[in-house]
Amino acid sequence: MKVVIAMDSFKGSISAKEASQAVAEGLAACSRVRSVVLPMSDGGDGVLSVLAEYVEGTFHPVETVDLTGTPLTATYFECEWKGITTAFIESAQIVGLPASPSSTTVANGSSFGVGQVIRQAFADGMEEVIVFLGGTGVSDGGLGLLQAFGAKIYDQAGDLLPTNCNTLLEAAQMDLSELILPDKPLIAAVDVENPYWGKQGAFQMFAAQKGASEEQIARLDSQAINLAQSAKELALLNAYPGAGAAGGLGGGVILLGGTIVQGFRLIREASGIDQHLTDAHWVITGEGRMDQQSNLGKVPFQVAKLGNEHHLPVTALVGEKGEIANIEELFAGVFAIQKGPVDQKAAMEASYTRQNLAETALELYRFGYTIR
Repeated sequence: MKVVIAMDSFKGSISAKEASQAVAEGLAACSRVRSVVLPMSDGGDGVLSVLAEYVEGTFHPVETVDLTGTPLTATYFECEWKGITTAFIESAQIVGLPASPSSTTVANGSSFGVGQVIRQAFADGMEEVIVFLGGTGVSDGGLGLLQAFGAKIYDQAGDLLPTNCNTLLEAAQMDLSELILPDKPLIAAVDVENPYWGKQGAFQMFAAQKGASEEQIARLDSQAINLAQSAKELALLNAYPGAGAAGGLGGGVILLGGTIVQGFRLIREASGIDQHLTDAHWVITGEGRMDQQSNLGKVPFQVAKLGNEHHLPVTALVGEKGEIANIEELFAGVFAIQKGPVDQKAAMEASYTRQNLAETALELYRFGYTIR
């Protein structure tokens, strides 16, 4: 029996590779099982480590700043991708979601550091830059990114706004006349396809989970609309699916002349998962928390869709299971791995997560084998 194990990370606990290996270790007790371990990512935390499992390349350090302007050493991953020397950048590594996000981090959060790393990669001679946008803590509409490329953002008083704050909250005018557009391909790899503003946009959909207050959410959305009315470049953004990814960072990439692709698709191609599914019997996927937002492009749903195309049963193992509509359409089952009541700190302990994944996978296999 061939089992394809394609797990995402359990954020704050274990990586995608560790999660996949834990499931395989549980199934190792079954002599009839042959496991194929394929760590997955949709472009969030740890995506470069996942990519490096499948593609040979080199990590390059870059001095930049984090979400709130603190100096940080980030890395980009250089490799040959489809015959092109490409730099892959993980935005979550630079402006990732803080452990305890708040309205203060929303007010101080900027995507400026991501822009610095992109510029350095091009300066180093990369022929193409692909930026994964998942797992970020930014809600600045990509304005910090644009500032890194020469944009000037002014407040209502006409004062130039700095780069170490959420300029979207105070922006009244944007000058793109000195914007430095990359002369080589720039691609945003997104994990959602939401528009820039509106009910399904970057701010109303995702700003709350990044710590934004209700007042900030309303202001960010109205500010995006107001800027769009004064800048024709911004007015076009809502026509692009994914412009609202990473708090509007996807829109910033579009304004730099870039394009948008699905982050999972890149990892799918690199891993060769489609080929492994052709003769598989069972697919196991999962992530730390699975809820309705997971259906916007997250790993478990993407893997389930692939499994369904091959008429395979797909099971998801998760740390926490939220409300998920129509789950039976894609999954044979979704199972939380916790054995009983436990506080969050204990639940996220790495050894505890690995053990629960291994034991749950083994129990499910034995149950399925018994009733066949």
